[in-house]
Amino acid sequence: MSFKVTPKLKVCHSCHDKGTFLLSDVTGPWDDTLNPFGWQPDATSPQTQIKLQDVASSALTITSPSGTMYGPYDIYATLPNLDGTELTVDLSDILGSGDEASYEDGYWDFDWVVKGEYPDGVGGETPFHARCLKSELVLCDVQCCTDKFTADSDPSCGCSGKGNTKAIDAMLTLEAIQAADRCGQKEKAKKHLKNLQALCGNKCKNC
Repeated sequence: MSFKVTPKLKVCHSCHDKGTFLLSDVTGPWDDTLNPFGWQPDATSPQTQIKLQDVASSALTITSPSGTMYGPYDIYATLPNLDGTELTVDLSDILGSGDEASYEDGYWDFDWVVKGEYPDGVGGETPFHARCLKSELVLCDVQCCTDKFTADSDPSCGCSGKGNTKAIDAMLTLEAIQAADRCGQKEKAKKHLKNLQALCGNKCKNC
């Protein structure tokens, strides 16, 4: 008797609250047809898939856009679950600084590893190891910078004004980043982000 679960992670952030990520388990309940690699929801029913009670450890490792790795952190008390409970990740806690921390623009990578054992049906236990890799693209600073360029532009001057040209370049580059991300082209998105950060210079330092 062999089972497999494929954990799925949803990551959210808000540029209005630049110090936290919200993580939720969206693996969902097992269904033989619709979700064959979800969690078996009924802990007391005969084993047809891996159950939440079979999980022995749940760990999260976070890597910043600059490549700094944090963790692994024990998140067993919150994830996995089937009730939609969110895990709040506070960057100030992660960085270990007593001060309020904020996002760094770029891809934040979340590596979630779940381990445990499930009954093998003949009196023994079968170990399992499941992993979810999720990236979240943060664009808070360059979005703020683009907004400032746009606010400083003068529509009555057409496209030739220096301020208008910067605003147009910033808007197009920001859209290029988001388009590349939607298409799964991470390296291209990173390249466009680097160009926009260079265009912004010091304009986005205090967003």
